[in-house]
Amino acid sequence: MQNIKLNIAGMTCVNCSNAIERVTKKIAGVLDAKVSFANGSGEFIIENAEVQAAIEEKIKKLGYGVAKDLAEFEAKREKHILNLRRNFLAAAALSAVIMALEMSEQPSAAKSAVMLALAFIAITTCGRDFFIHAYGALKNKNFDMNVLVALGTSTAFAYSLGVFIAGERLPENMRYLYVSGAAMITAFVLLGKFLEERSKARAGDYIKSLMDMSPKTALVLQKDGSALEVDAASLKIGDIAVVKSGYAVPCDGVVINGGAEIDASMLTGESLPVYKKQGDEVNAGTINLNGYINVKVTKLANQTLLSQILELLSDASSKKMPISRFADRVANIFVPSVIAIAVVTFFTWFAITGNALQGVLSAVCVLIISCPCALGLATPIAIVSSLSLGAKNGILIKNPEVLEVLGGVKYAVFDKTGTLTKGEISVNFTDINDENLAKIAALEAKSSHPISASIVRYANELGLKILGDEKGFENIAGRGVKSEDDSVVAGNEAFLSELGVEISAQAKEQIAKAQNEGNGVVL
Repeated sequence: MQNIKLNIAGMTCVNCSNAIERVTKKIAGVLDAKVSFANGSGEFIIENAEVQAAIEEKIKKLGYGVAKDLAEFEAKREKHILNLRRNFLAAAALSAVIMALEMSEQPSAAKSAVMLALAFIAITTCGRDFFIHAYGALKNKNFDMNVLVALGTSTAFAYSLGVFIAGERLPENMRYLYVSGAAMITAFVLLGKFLEERSKARAGDYIKSLMDMSPKTALVLQKDGSALEVDAASLKIGDIAVVKSGYAVPCDGVVINGGAEIDASMLTGESLPVYKKQGDEVNAGTINLNGYINVKVTKLANQTLLSQILELLSDASSKKMPISRFADRVANIFVPSVIAIAVVTFFTWFAITGNALQGVLSAVCVLIISCPCALGLATPIAIVSSLSLGAKNGILIKNPEVLEVLGGVKYAVFDKTGTLTKGEISVNFTDINDENLAKIAALEAKSSHPISASIVRYANELGLKILGDEKGFENIAGRGVKSEDDSVVAGNEAFLSELGVEISAQAKEQIAKAQNEGNGVVL
C-alpha cells in the first residue's frame, strides 16, 4: 500500500473534483481518493505502483491533465488561464455582434444565418471545453456544471436553428431566435471560470514564492578543490556545498568549514541574522549575508525543512473542512436536481399551455441560470486564501478545520518573548554623542548587514550629516565592522576585546541588563 499525490489541471468546478474522486475510487487497487479543486491536487491510496497509470489514464479520459510536478502544473494552469481569457474575449466579441444584429430593425434570412453561424462558433469553439468535460462526465454517469452549460446552450441553439429552418410552421410569438442568449451564457460562464482560476492561482502565490526561495543550483566542492555548479535537486547526502556571501544555502546540512551570518527569518521569523560556524546546522533557502561556509548535505532536496513546510501547506489546503464537505454533498445532487426540475418545468408548461415550444423555452431558462459554481467554490478558495495569507505572515496552519474554530477565539497566548515582531531591527537607545555617531554611521553605511542598515537609518532620523570617505573597511562575520586604520570599530563585546578595547565592569553590567530585556547591543 502506498500514498501518491497527483497535480490535476483543467478542473473547472468542485463537481469536477468530486467526479474524479468517484470515478477513481471504482478502479481496482484504489483504496481511497481525495481530490481538491482549490489547489488542483489529488491524493490516492493505492495497493501498488501499477495502479497509478490506471488512475492517470482515467483522469485524462475525463478531460483533465496530469502534471508530473508543481512546475509543470503551474505552467499548465497558466496556459489554461490564458486560454480561458482568450475564449472569453472571443465569445464576448461574437455575442456583441450577434446582439447588434438582433437589435437591427430589418429581419432577414441572411441576418439570421449570420447570427446562427456566429453563435455556433462561440458555443463550439470558445465553449468547446464545456462540451468535452460534459461528454466525459456523462460517459462516467456523472452530472456536473459542464453538463448544465452544454445542455442549456445547445438546446437554445437547437431551438433557434429549428425556428430558422421551419419558422413558418410555428406560431408568430414563437419565431424568435435565442442564439444571443446561448452565446452570452457561454461568454459569462467563461468570464466566471477565468476569474475563479485567477483567484485560485493568486491564493496559492505564497506557496509558489516559497518554492522559489530554495536555489535551483548549487556549487559542489570537487576533490581537486574546484567548485562545480549542479542542479540543487540532485544533491546527495555527503556532498559538500560551497555557499558564498550573498548566496542562498541550497540544502539542509552541517557547516564543516568557515563561518557566516545567516538570515533565517523566512523560516524562523527571527529578525537578527545568526552566526553559523563549524558544527552548526543550516537550512535550505536561508541567506548567507556575510562570510564563507562549506556545508555537508545531510538531507535530500525533498526532505529539507523548506520542503516539509511546502508539503504542510499543500496538505492543509487539500483537506476539507466540515462545511466544505457539506457543500460538496449538496453540489453532487444539485445538477441532477436541476435537470429534473427542468423536465418538470417542460411538462408543466406543456400541460398548462398545450404548447411544447413554450415548455422547451422554460426548461432551457432553468438549465441556463442554474450553475452551482459559487456553492462549491467559496469554501475551498477561502481555505487556500487563509492558509496563504497566514503563511505570508509567519503562521503555518496544519489543519484548516481550526479556521472554523478561530471565528470564536477571544484570546491568543504566546509562550516566547520576541515571538511577535515586525522583523525589523531598530535602535532604541545610545549614549554616543552625535559627532561619533555620524562617524560610526559612515562606516556602517559601507556594510549591507541589517544591524548596519538600522544604525544608518537611526542617524538619518536624527538628522546627522553622514560623511563618507575613500578608505576601506572590513566586515568580520559574527563580530562587527572596522575602518581600514582601526580608528572606528563597531561590533560585539568579544570583537572589541580582541582588538584590545577595555570594557569597564559598569559597562558590562549595562550590556547584561540590556540583553536580559531582549535587546541586542553594539559597542
